[in-house]
Amino acid sequence: MPIELVWWPREYVEARIDALLAGEVSSAADALANGVPLRTSGLLGAWQERLRAYPPDLAAAQIEEAALRWGGFTPAGLLTLARPGDQLALTEWLLDAALRVLTIVFALNRVWQPTTKRLAARVAPLAIKPHRLAERIEEALTEPDPRRALLVMTELQLHTVLLAQRGPNVDRARTWLAQAADVVRSSPV
Repeated sequence: MPIELVWWPREYVEARIDALLAGEVSSAADALANGVPLRTSGLLGAWQERLRAYPPDLAAAQIEEAALRWGGFTPAGLLTLARPGDQLALTEWLLDAALRVLTIVFALNRVWQPTTKRLAARVAPLAIKPHRLAERIEEALTEPDPRRALLVMTELQLHTVLLAQRGPNVDRARTWLAQAADVVRSSPV
């Protein structure tokens, strides 16, 4: 069992909870919701009660926001990330995509998003998730072939939005990611 000692001023925690319930994505929600006090004056229990329910409207908004970036340019533009000398741009895209996938998956399960440390253990109990979620993220981030890394991540993104309820950004992302996967799959090496 991991142990982390945290001390935050009461006003800071109240502001964080307000921000979380307004849509901010942060692992602080998981830490607060599942924290076990060594000593308490009762505030942690009150904060945990505020975070006990994960509002469905919040989940829908977080899913739509996470899917927003997928579809803002031509799918063929994704190939520019695989060019030699653009490793940083590729890494930025893959990391952003992985974090957005996780935001969607945790929102689908109405579970406060934890830190990405020990990811496989954190996603294992989730009922709604793409097959091999943690393994595919790891594969995309460590794959030496840029096109293969893009394909693994793009397919994971697509499989993730296919699990979500319809919405403007989700619908656009489904179409765009399917086209992007086809482009990456069929592009010459």
